[in-house]
Amino acid sequence: MEFASQTVPGLLQTEDYARDLLRSYYPPMTDEEVERQVQGRLRRQEILRSDTPPLLWFVLDEAVLRRPVGDDSVFRAQLERLVVAGRDRRIKIQVMPFERRAHAGLSGMMVILQLPEERAVYAEAPGTAHITTIEQEVAERMLSFNAICEKALSVEESLQMIASMLGEP
Repeated sequence: MEFASQTVPGLLQTEDYARDLLRSYYPPMTDEEVERQVQGRLRRQEILRSDTPPLLWFVLDEAVLRRPVGDDSVFRAQLERLVVAGRDRRIKIQVMPFERRAHAGLSGMMVILQLPEERAVYAEAPGTAHITTIEQEVAERMLSFNAICEKALSVEESLQMIASMLGEP
C-alpha cells in the first residue's frame, strides 16, 4: 500500500519517466548513477510479472498526474502505463483529486509493507524520512491510509480520470 504525493511510485514508473525524474534531482547524479538507479527500479518491477505477483494498492495525489516529468511523449507513456496497471486485477490505483481538499496524506508519502513476519511503514515528510515496525505506529499509518482511500476517487473513477487525461472516453 502506498500513498504518493509528488511522483509516480517506482513500481509503476516507465523507464523514461524514471530516468527523467532522477535527472531532475539535486544535487545532480552522474549519468552512471542515474542508469544504475533506473535499472534497479526496472528489476524491482519484475515482481509484477512473477508467477505470484503481490497485491498492490496505490493512492496518487492528483499532483502526481498534473506535474509532467520528461517531455510530452514520456509523460503520456507514463499515464498510459498507469491505465494498463490499473486494469490489472492485482493492482488498485486510486486518485486523490484536488477537489477533495485537505486529507490525511498531506504530510507526505508513505508505504505500508505486509511482510511474512510483520508489517512495516516507510514515511516521508518535509525534511525527514522514517521506517518503523512498531505495531502502534504501523496501526496509526494503516488508519491514515484507510482514511485516504475512503476520501479518494474509487478505482473505476480514478482510471476514468487518468484515461480522460489521455483523451480517452
